[in-house]
Amino acid sequence: MVFSVIFAILPAIGNAGVAALRGESQSLEQIALRGDLYIVCMGLAATSIGQALIKKGEHRKGFVATVSVFNILLLVSVVILSGAQDDPKINRDLMGQVSISFFLATLISTAIVTYFCELELPE
Repeated sequence: MVFSVIFAILPAIGNAGVAALRGESQSLEQIALRGDLYIVCMGLAATSIGQALIKKGEHRKGFVATVSVFNILLLVSVVILSGAQDDPKINRDLMGQVSISFFLATLISTAIVTYFCELELPE
């Protein structure tokens, strides 16, 4: 999961680097929007949902299911927001802040599901 997150945010890091080389000043929100964090959130949430569905263990199954429902709601919300981000009437700074918030929520929920799905307990 760590490598997928690092590679997923590389476009945002690249955009920030190019802007810095040009001498342009960008806010964190602008960098987040140009890096397409919504798409990253979609991929991470979908991966987490899939991992929870195929995991065979019974350990904390109810908790993982609850976090997976949260991931499904997060995925639906991100799909809607990603379509709205190109609307010229939308406040771009607000959309950038929302994308950062959703990205952090996705990272946390995905990490929880991954941890409990990969946790190996003695039987």
